[in-house]
Amino acid sequence: MATISQKAVDKSISNNRVIGRLMAHFDRHYETIRRWFLAKDESLTTPKVLQVIREETGLTDSEILEEEKATA
Repeated sequence: MATISQKAVDKSISNNRVIGRLMAHFDRHYETIRRWFLAKDESLTTPKVLQVIREETGLTDSEILEEEKATA
């Protein structure tokens, strides 16, 4: 399963356009979206979110997503 990369978190969490568009999409408060980024919530791997991050940061899908490391 893929998770959001730290690079995408860093570029998105400080980008007001990303946060604003995701607030509107999910109908959630700024702090909720911020918490999701900090927790690398799986809600951030949906196609709509990827589209917003791509459009607002210029990152590619391979830069936005990374494979979740298996735990032993």
